[in-house]
Amino acid sequence: MKKIVPYIVAAVALAVVLYLTRPGRIIDLRSILPKGLGEYRRRDLKEIKRLVIHHTGSNSDTIRSVARYHTSKGNHICQNGCPAISYHYMIDSMGRIYQTNDIQEVSYHVGGNNSASIGVAFLGDFNTRDLSYDQVKALKRLYRILSMKIAGLDLALHRDFSSTSCPGSRISLDLFR
Repeated sequence: MKKIVPYIVAAVALAVVLYLTRPGRIIDLRSILPKGLGEYRRRDLKEIKRLVIHHTGSNSDTIRSVARYHTSKGNHICQNGCPAISYHYMIDSMGRIYQTNDIQEVSYHVGGNNSASIGVAFLGDFNTRDLSYDQVKALKRLYRILSMKIAGLDLALHRDFSSTSCPGSRISLDLFR
């Protein structure tokens, strides 16, 4: 019996990991990601008008590395570091959706339009490669979920608001219609 116990423990651990990361489930990382100084301002859901799509711009990024960068001094968003990661959701290449901020927090992801938007970033550089089918499907699913909470929610790309290539030249809104 003692020889079987480690295998049972390993099987249960694997089952828990598979359950927690199964497709379609939003994985909440808000409490475990690095934080910076201060806090984001909060807003009423009625202020939110759009979901803005981003990419991380590198094929080697992880959610944790993005959060560390956003909260560090001297990043391209906040000179003294942001209070937390700047996106509300992130989607990996397998189409897993991760919640990284509460949608009522006004994070800094699209200058001049943060109060009215939710930021969603795809992990990767979509100037050099295409989104996976799973990533497209995941964003459509997330949009449906958020649209049930926020009436009239629109979709936009980061480059619609500033001179940037974000979310990459290979992403257009037509992918999500």
